Amino acid sequence: MRSQATLVSDLHLLDVATAAARAAADVIRERTTGRATLKWEEKSATDFVSAVDLAAEERIRQVIGRLIPDAAILGEEGSPDLARDADLIFVVDPLDGTTNFLHGYPEYSVSIAVLVAGRLAAGVVHDVVTDEVCTAVDGHGAWCVEERLHVSRITQPARALIGTGVPFSDPDLLATYLPQLGRVARQTAGVRRGGSAALDLVDVARGRLDAFWELSLAPWDVGAGLLIIREAGGVATDRAGKDALVAHGPIVAGNSNMHNWLLGELHAADAGASPHGDPDSQSADSENDRSAPAARLVSIPATFASSLGRRAVREGAPAPALVECVPNFSEGRRPDVVAAIGAAIAGVSGARVLDLSSDESHNRSVITFVATPEAAVDAAFAAVREAALRIDLNTHVGVHPRLGAADVVPFVPLGGTSMAQCVEAANALGRRVADELDIPVYLYEYAATRPERRNLADVRRGGFEGIRNALGRDPLRTPDFGPPRLHPTAGAVVIGARDLLVAYNVFLGPAANLPVAREIARAVRESSGGLPAVKALALEVDGQAQLSMNLVDISRTPVHVAYERVREEAAARGVEVTWSEVVGLMPESAIWLAGASQLRLRQPVAAKLLEPRMRQQPQR
Repeated sequence: MRSQATLVSDLHLLDVATAAARAAADVIRERTTGRATLKWEEKSATDFVSAVDLAAEERIRQVIGRLIPDAAILGEEGSPDLARDADLIFVVDPLDGTTNFLHGYPEYSVSIAVLVAGRLAAGVVHDVVTDEVCTAVDGHGAWCVEERLHVSRITQPARALIGTGVPFSDPDLLATYLPQLGRVARQTAGVRRGGSAALDLVDVARGRLDAFWELSLAPWDVGAGLLIIREAGGVATDRAGKDALVAHGPIVAGNSNMHNWLLGELHAADAGASPHGDPDSQSADSENDRSAPAARLVSIPATFASSLGRRAVREGAPAPALVECVPNFSEGRRPDVVAAIGAAIAGVSGARVLDLSSDESHNRSVITFVATPEAAVDAAFAAVREAALRIDLNTHVGVHPRLGAADVVPFVPLGGTSMAQCVEAANALGRRVADELDIPVYLYEYAATRPERRNLADVRRGGFEGIRNALGRDPLRTPDFGPPRLHPTAGAVVIGARDLLVAYNVFLGPAANLPVAREIARAVRESSGGLPAVKALALEVDGQAQLSMNLVDISRTPVHVAYERVREEAAARGVEVTWSEVVGLMPESAIWLAGASQLRLRQPVAAKLLEPRMRQQPQR
């Protein structure tokens, strides 16, 4: 898990990259009217560079050099062989789609990725024509014009729109590509070739394209786009199915279903075509696989050939694939029942229970465990089954909204996993719960099958009693899996994939202050114009007024910022905060940042802590 200080640094790097991309876009637009008189140079067959490419890259260098003088720049035009040993590298394509620009075809962009000691920390793709800026920060989502990006949910090839790039300049690769194109085109709704790989990858992240492939791309073509796809919940690999790198080589990308289908079709096409000169044409189980690299790294140091997003790779070995699962159960008053559910999870090989929190007033328990995606599905199913046997919602009473005995089961990516893998886990669990337990399932957040089901509160609105009465009469309430009726005692389960959140409660004195708590909830929740990425609800708990918050993105609103805002709002109404609590677990970085804020530390706090430094593996 990255520290909050690292995140702040990543956001700064994104700001620098965005400023540089915007400056380059301005240069390109200024030269649009003189396009007909520009001088072209042919780098290789069908690959051109113009004075605009060079001017745009020079402008990027000026902006980055002014803001971060020590940063290395790996640029397509000016420095493809530099920056071999730097810890901080900006990977720059000053004009992706030069041929389009020279012909007045409106599809070209500026692409900048930022590598920090081998990790792809941030990326920006600036569409010069539309002036839209799409960005991503490692572990914190992809965005375009303040809209969070999500890959499409298309699963049927006949409905899919596929993007591609044509290897015009390499006759051997073209001979491999053409059978692939024919095979894909015959089975899909269409194939598009935009001419700017960075924009093609962004279109996958935005759900405009369902998948994309190209046989030969450079680091500056793919760096930013790969991070944006992965942060939008997509998958990007080479042709052997290994994580795509910031490197020269092929790429296959898409939502998880269409990516897997496309990868299979490319291999099927290759079986009838000779993969001339392509180092990635061998299958993963080829006896020569260990000596054939997945991608030919050029101009980037070996330490920077890491997987993107959350997938750090060291010396060729993938990071462990783990997910955090945080199921919520509608039981907080019978310790024996909660213990039995926890034991069901712990009894699955590979599942490790980290925390169990119960609240009698909420009559609710939250269990946090980690496991591989496959083991997490098995452990979560065991817990749902145990809860269904022991909890009857007809007799359940508590202040917290609920829909099921096992109420909510989210999967959260950790370590070497992607959001797409968590979506797959959510779907696998949902199908199993519906098929084996006859309990209806709703999917939410990244796993949602329709926009109105992304927000958990919207899915659960009405609770057990309300949805029980609406099912069968309101088609909008039809579950994603299972029967169109609630289980008579276990209700339904809401299963999803989401980012890390912190469940945080602040207490505001006696229950008489509950009206004040409701006012503060409206003041701090994002939906009412309050703090970004904050959900808030006022409740009475044990005779106390409680402000219950979900901080769904602590990079946007850290825990201490939420607390301080609540304290200020309470003080303005003559009420004092009495205490606060965390439900479940939260990243240690949240406490670090709170302490750094109180101490007004100027240094990155993670760099000044003894224990985290001791936990680091020594460099060899």
